[in-house]
Amino acid sequence: MEVILLGTGSSMGVPALGMAMADRSQRPYRTRSSLLVRTLRSTVLIDTSPDLRTQGLRIGLDRINAVCYTHAHADHVHGIDDLRPLAISSRLSIPIWGDRKTIDQLTSRFSYLFENSTNRGLPTFLTPNVITGPFQIDDLVVQPFDIFHGDELILGFRLHNVAYLIDCSGVSLSSKLALRDLELLIIGALREEPHPKHFSITQALSLIDELQPTRAVLTNISYQLNTHRFAGALPRHVALGYDGQLFTL
Repeated sequence: MEVILLGTGSSMGVPALGMAMADRSQRPYRTRSSLLVRTLRSTVLIDTSPDLRTQGLRIGLDRINAVCYTHAHADHVHGIDDLRPLAISSRLSIPIWGDRKTIDQLTSRFSYLFENSTNRGLPTFLTPNVITGPFQIDDLVVQPFDIFHGDELILGFRLHNVAYLIDCSGVSLSSKLALRDLELLIIGALREEPHPKHFSITQALSLIDELQPTRAVLTNISYQLNTHRFAGALPRHVALGYDGQLFTL
């Protein structure tokens, strides 16, 4: 299985327009956060960031079997229109998965992607599916679990021995049980200072220490975080993620 960090930046990207960066290191540029998981039979995308076209061109993305959405905030869904050429080229509708709130918002805000287009010789671009528990995409089992994003519940995902927690500010005990025995944990660490809706780097490291994954990678990084200062101070099994980073598991 291959895991690719398509983007590792927060909602404004790095650098952010009009904002002074805290970091002038070798990797200052980060597109908005998104993840791709590939197996022998499946290519699954988690979230469609506004930078999806750029991210996809960079890795030669030419097909997607399904998309899993963590939630419907703009920085996680506004690249959804870039799924159209993938559906057109394959002549197949792309299944998307999300909780009821997310699916309702997507089908309302981007209704044209769900309309029947067979009269134009094209598939309906996207097929919505509401997540009610674990589900399977070809050879890939996806286990959803609730995480806190401030006072809102959104979804994290476990795919075999990899877990993805983005925009997370807290994890319940029941969700932590789904996060044991991980080979790779990908977790958001927005900045050094506390934030009401996101883990700080200290909070992310605390959860990593509790869960004890084999490896952990920090993502959803803000322009406010001086990554150069932290890069050499992290535990040996923890690293700052970067756009295009590939893991083979």
